[in-house]
Amino acid sequence: MIQGKTIICEEVFMQLVRLAAEKVENVRLYEGGSGGLMGFAKGLTGKNGSTISVEKTDAEMDENGTVTKGHAAFTLKVSVCCDANIPETIENLREAVVKEVMKITDFVVDKVDIVVARLDEPAKEAEPVAKAEETEKPADSTENQ
Repeated sequence: MIQGKTIICEEVFMQLVRLAAEKVENVRLYEGGSGGLMGFAKGLTGKNGSTISVEKTDAEMDENGTVTKGHAAFTLKVSVCCDANIPETIENLREAVVKEVMKITDFVVDKVDIVVARLDEPAKEAEPVAKAEETEKPADSTENQ
């Protein structure tokens, strides 16, 4: 096996947190109050520094060849749907983050602190669309001969 060091950047961990958050119902990463062009640009680039913070230590190999796994800790700022159970939702998010990070990076997740910064309105259910045949008037069945 070829020796070498692998370093995983904080941005990769931030992407993994975003992927995990997308899989959990009733919660999303808090986008803050920044609107306008800057808010739009941050949304496009995914660079909203206050939403996710990452602390990590990379894996290392000692003189005996023993490898110690890398460790990561996270602080997330989220908004939760106002009709969701906050403790349950946050625990689901925490588990999703740990699972995603460990699956992809093999880093040990020491902690996932989550700040609930806002409550969101519940998702509106789409009104059922009337079937086409119910809304269309029947065509005149008399034929001209």
